[in-house]
This record gives sequence, structure tokens and C-alpha cells, in this order.
Amino acid sequence: MRSHLEITANRRRRLWPVLLAGALLSMVAATSHASFISIGEPVPVGSWSQRFVLSNVMADEIQVQLVSGGPFDDPVMMNFSDPSWALYAPFEQSWAGASGDVIDPGTGIEFDVHFAGETQEPLRFDFAALLNHGTVETVRASWSGETWVFLTNHWQPRDPIPEPATLLLSGLGLALSAGSAAGRRLRRRWTRS
Repeated sequence: MRSHLEITANRRRRLWPVLLAGALLSMVAATSHASFISIGEPVPVGSWSQRFVLSNVMADEIQVQLVSGGPFDDPVMMNFSDPSWALYAPFEQSWAGASGDVIDPGTGIEFDVHFAGETQEPLRFDFAALLNHGTVETVRASWSGETWVFLTNHWQPRDPIPEPATLLLSGLGLALSAGSAAGRRLRRRWTRS
């Protein structure tokens, strides 16, 4: 016959994997994800806009892409709570991108998205937060005409448009390369004659 201590020890040995699994699950559930939520009611402004906040994530770029309904209205994103943020691409009715200083995850950033049409019309758009051109978080925002629903999705945002300084340096590099090649050809002609 087994003693009370042997039975208790056996129960503990069988119980520790369950306790360990429970502790791991609670740690996974406690991991924070980026929050992309609407703030307040839609605001009619000829068309209409909705205030959003992005928090719990470091990002230096935001992209939105219309999936259905809409279209977006110009300017697509505006009134950023951080003055370093601005749109970086010309107006498109179905896509926009903005960038600025890296968002502090604790503070987040607030901004308005501007839609054409009426507030009663349903629409869906994908949202992406990026850091150093890598996707950090993607969300699908769905407006029923009355309420918003936000679901994580796997949208692939566009490659960023290069900064004007990058374009200038690239163009200068191409011009110098072409100029030096032309110079070599001319020197060869002069030395042959």
C-alpha cells in the first residue's frame, strides 16, 4: 500500500506540466498587440471623417488602402497629433501613406481618415503600421454605417515612395555614371586620331 506522501508526490509530478502550460498561456495572452481604434463619432465635413488612434506599437509610417465602399476624400489622412507626420504621396481615391517620427507605443498617434460619400454607407479599408519599411501591424477596419469593427489581417502594404533626397542622389549617381562613360568614349576617340 502506498503512503499518503507517495500519492501526493505522484499528483504533483502529473500536475506540474498543466501548471506550466497554464503559466505559458497566460503570458501569451498578456502580450500586447498594436491597437488601432476609432475615437468618437464620425464627423460630417462635406464628406465625412473619423478620428483613429494607433497605440502600443512603434511605427514611422502608416498606410491605408480601401477594400470596398468609399472612396477616400482628399486629404485622405489629416490632423495628426504629432506635427512631424504628413502624407507622402499624391492623392489617390483608394490608397494613402503618411510618415513621421517614430511613434511612442505608450503615447500613440491620433489622426483623421477622410471619406467621400455619406456616413450611412458601409465601407472597409486595410490599415498598416510600418517601422523602417517593415510591416509591424495590419488591421481591416469595417464600417457598417453605424459601428466600426477591427480585425487583424495580412495585407501587404506598398513599398514606400523614396524620399526626394534619395531620388536626387540616385539621379545624380546615374548622371555621373553616364557622364564618366561618355568622357571615356571621347578620350578614346581623341587618342586614336
